[in-house]
Amino acid sequence: MTEGLRTLCVAYKVLTSEEYDNVHTLLQNAKLALQERDRKLAEVYDLIENDLDLLGATAVEDRLQDKAAETVEALQKAGMKVWVLTGDKMETAAATCYACKLFRRSTQLFELTTKRIEEQSLHDVLFDLNRTIIRQSGSLPRDTYSGFSQHDFHDYGLIIDGTTLSLIMKPAENGSSSNYKDLFLEICRNCSGVLCCRMAPLQKAQIVKLIKSSKEHPITLAIGDGANDVSMILEAHVGIGILGKEGRQAARNSDYCIPKFKHLKKLLLVHGHYYYIRIAQLVQYFFYKNVCFIFPQFLYQFFCGFSQQPLYDTAYLTLYNISFTSLPILLYSLMEQHISIDALRRNPSLYRDVAKNSLLCWKSFIYWTFLGVFDAVVFFFGAYFIFDNSTMTSNGQMFGNWTFGTLIFTVLVFTVTLKVCLFLNACYEPAN
Repeated sequence: MTEGLRTLCVAYKVLTSEEYDNVHTLLQNAKLALQERDRKLAEVYDLIENDLDLLGATAVEDRLQDKAAETVEALQKAGMKVWVLTGDKMETAAATCYACKLFRRSTQLFELTTKRIEEQSLHDVLFDLNRTIIRQSGSLPRDTYSGFSQHDFHDYGLIIDGTTLSLIMKPAENGSSSNYKDLFLEICRNCSGVLCCRMAPLQKAQIVKLIKSSKEHPITLAIGDGANDVSMILEAHVGIGILGKEGRQAARNSDYCIPKFKHLKKLLLVHGHYYYIRIAQLVQYFFYKNVCFIFPQFLYQFFCGFSQQPLYDTAYLTLYNISFTSLPILLYSLMEQHISIDALRRNPSLYRDVAKNSLLCWKSFIYWTFLGVFDAVVFFFGAYFIFDNSTMTSNGQMFGNWTFGTLIFTVLVFTVTLKVCLFLNACYEPAN
């Protein structure tokens, strides 16, 4: 199933006036039926589509792009939940998911399809699936969308069609949101992959919105190559369009554009990893260096009678962030590569260490803030005790408050610059 052709056969059949009137009547009655409309339409189509004379066939290439399966597998190892939203019928979509390794032969598949809903009520089907998964999984802790660990769970997969999804998304009779949504998401959390087939473009956007509004509030990414994926791409936090034979509508409405699906691996696992580390260190370092800069000014007010006398010269106040401390962290934020590109490509699991916003958390923020306060106290009182006794230069001039502030500022600039050098290649240690 990695390659093949989508075929369309062209055939004809000559109908008499009586046969046409009969078929037309049956077709109109089936279209107006209030119950089992799809089944009645299928019966009429089966009646018409027989004894046809074949005129010919057309075919278009239908194959997975190079390294599509490798990319999907890498994203799963990185801790990402992968959902496939497609308009294809269930058999074709399931075969594609096996080909791209979203599902494996060992995957236990659960179906939420129209056929099963006809046999059981939607309420019973959802509760049976949830109870079955919980019973087979035992009491293992569940992870969230952003940190799924496949080896901790049984390998489950879910297949749902557009009709069943419409019932799940349908509001309750009292006007509130359907209580099936939470149960549906609970089932999906325990599945390694989810396939949504026979989806309309609007339903793709509804799925993305449903995941965004879940209790974990995960970051969603939608990727598509056709105009029917535009609504999904616009709804997601990050939208990626693929330039291909389907046109450029998806690319024009996306945040990022890539020529092949395989480039998604490098975009997320390499560049995404690098930029997160760089931005995280940039933000926290700016807090640190500004605390170091401002806190001595605050302490100085206790020694100048709260007269609002500045500790630093006006030129230092102006040029501190513009010139003295901007270039080192700017170069770091643009060029730092704490792990090689090849290592990130070979080990997608390294992305797990940053997937849950681990570096931009309160613990890291408090650490950098207290470090800035500590260094500022050392700068100020270190210079204060040096100037504790009146000191004069060789020409008899005494050191004053500007000399005091300049000394603090000089030590400050050297220290915060050295701090960048210290965590240049040791700011982040990946987990083994």
